[in-house]
Amino acid sequence: MNRDRGHIANRILLILLMAVITVAGLVYVLFTASTIIINDTHQETTISFSWWGNDDRNSYTLEGVQEFMEKNPEIAVDTTYSVWSGYEQKERIHMMSGTEPDLMQINYNWIHTYSPDGNGYYDLYQLGDTLDLTAYTDADLAPAVVNGKLNGLPTSYNATVFYFNKTIYDQYGLELPKTWEDLVADAKVLGQDGIYPLYMDRKHLFLSVLAWYEQKSGKTVFSSDDGSYIGDADTAAQLLSLYQTIIEDGVAPYPKDFGFDSYLKAKAAGAGFWASEAARYTDDLTEDGYEMVLVDPMTTKDPARSPGWRVKPTMLYAISAYTDHPEEAAKLLNFLVSDPDMASLQGLERGIPINRKAYETLTEEGTLEGADKAAGEQVIDRLQSDALMVPAMEDSDVIDAFEDAGDRLLYDNGNLQDCAKDLDENWRAIVNS
Repeated sequence: MNRDRGHIANRILLILLMAVITVAGLVYVLFTASTIIINDTHQETTISFSWWGNDDRNSYTLEGVQEFMEKNPEIAVDTTYSVWSGYEQKERIHMMSGTEPDLMQINYNWIHTYSPDGNGYYDLYQLGDTLDLTAYTDADLAPAVVNGKLNGLPTSYNATVFYFNKTIYDQYGLELPKTWEDLVADAKVLGQDGIYPLYMDRKHLFLSVLAWYEQKSGKTVFSSDDGSYIGDADTAAQLLSLYQTIIEDGVAPYPKDFGFDSYLKAKAAGAGFWASEAARYTDDLTEDGYEMVLVDPMTTKDPARSPGWRVKPTMLYAISAYTDHPEEAAKLLNFLVSDPDMASLQGLERGIPINRKAYETLTEEGTLEGADKAAGEQVIDRLQSDALMVPAMEDSDVIDAFEDAGDRLLYDNGNLQDCAKDLDENWRAIVNS
């Protein structure tokens, strides 16, 4: 009898144990299923975004990206940023290997370099349902269209502009310069006290030499049709000769020997730079009591045969042709160029915006003012006269070759004709091959 009762008790215990296991299993399954549903509901898509810029640009761009993610919690953005120096070299490796970020800030000449057939970047025309292109005119977008494919969205237009320190010029009894010849004459006066009339980095020095040559000769060095180099050894010799005049006559310092800090210490009475950098080149000097004045682009004393100067998109946003998330990248791009909050954060740091919605935001806020506004409006006016920048004019290899030839001429007792011959051959290899 006791054995039967024990047997029955064991069976009851076993049944209860199985019931507990079954219930526990159901609870686990339900809990697990619930977790999967919750995770699926809040699943994020991560996209990458890169740009170059100074601390101010980095700060407001990061703030804008954070706001975008708050407005779009289903999208996470992995950001990468640096100063301009070295940025292209790093991105070149990514572009050549197809590992570039989903969305990236690019320079205008990159379209020619990395997408000559229009397939190097994603065709933004295919993202019209996400990306609002109605805020642009066809002319706004034209510089970024290759074989009918929109390779990027320009942020604004840019060109070399000139600001001069009127306070210094007044101290020496000089009129603000209008021509290259004026600068050569001013250098003889200002140079007695170690002051240069003009400061330019190496790119703007190169663009200035090209402009001066085109104004004097009426000829172009790089074709506006196909971007090829169309000069010869005589062209190269004339360019190097003008470069020699600028450096040896003290119009501008050799870029490697004179930095931006020296300019801010008023060791130069003027500067040539991108319009989008007007505040950077003028605000500190204005705070120090100097009067900074925007002038027309330098030209020749004799009537110029060509304007010489070029305009271009300041920079562009492009989406990788290899992205797995084009719609999400386009959503971030649309936010960066047109969202009112982003427009307010950015202000005029990237120039006067082409996007009509961003422009309206800044107009309503009264942001369109100061040196950036003046420089940006001059560039817009120059769209009627200045030709579009040929990408080769900004190609780092092209500028390196010119700088190397100039160094040989100025510092290694090089012969002008030999240096010109080598430069002509190098440009043909770089640009036309």
